[in-house]
Amino acid sequence: MSTTDRMKADMATAYDRIAEEYDHSGVEYYEPLARVLVARARLRAGDRVLDLGCGTGNVLFPAARAVAPGGTVVGIDLSRNMIARAEAAVSQQGLHDVTLAVMDGEAPEYPPASFDAVLSNVSVTLFPGAPAALRRYRDLLRPGGRLVFTAPVFDGDGFPSVLPSALKDTLRRMISLLHEVGFPKPYMDSGLWFGDAPSLRHALRSAGFDEVDVVEEPLTMAMESGEMWLRWLWVHAAMRLFWDRLDPRHQEELAAAIAEELDALRDVDGVIRYDVTARSVVAFPA
Repeated sequence: MSTTDRMKADMATAYDRIAEEYDHSGVEYYEPLARVLVARARLRAGDRVLDLGCGTGNVLFPAARAVAPGGTVVGIDLSRNMIARAEAAVSQQGLHDVTLAVMDGEAPEYPPASFDAVLSNVSVTLFPGAPAALRRYRDLLRPGGRLVFTAPVFDGDGFPSVLPSALKDTLRRMISLLHEVGFPKPYMDSGLWFGDAPSLRHALRSAGFDEVDVVEEPLTMAMESGEMWLRWLWVHAAMRLFWDRLDPRHQEELAAAIAEELDALRDVDGVIRYDVTARSVVAFPA
């Protein structure tokens, strides 16, 4: 099995394990980004939409509302348990315009010109072969179609803004431990193609997109405790894979340090808050 295939298998297994807790961390990040994503996609009634790495459906459902009546939304994900949870939600809501499939988001098995919009809420930035897959997404689009996705923003030290600066010393300790436990290097390098806006635009134009609009999206993270933030961190498959490789002593040390540092960010109302920045990207094929 290739390194890329092993990474995908590991990620699918990790998301299968965390599917039940995925929507219950108590920290909102993907939900507001999903609303930004759907708004920027400018979906219309009758549109056919593909959601890459759909998870439990934070994009599926607002997209389905946006394309009604007459439109359809197709969600794909490598995790069977994530798809099962999304299917249960589709059934509960009585939706008939949403279909789901267990499928590799880097190689969607649909004919060319099948969709008016291909969407991804951060997930495409986690795919190990995403730069090569961008051309496949372009081919899936009908005339006038667009690829729309969200992506994290990194600071000058290489940390994603979703991780507060107050944690930097602890995060450096975590990175050191990543190397010590032999965390595969491709996991750590997978974000290089979108690490800054010029790199992101270059990757998309190389894949055949000639109109690329990148917008900085300010968000505020809010949580009641450092423990809540850790639960949110653990529903990210790569971080869960890393955490599970640590011995219990290191897990306990890191958890205590993170909780203490986040507690210092409490507002007068007792809620921990900090500002983050993400990117939303809309790209049209040449």
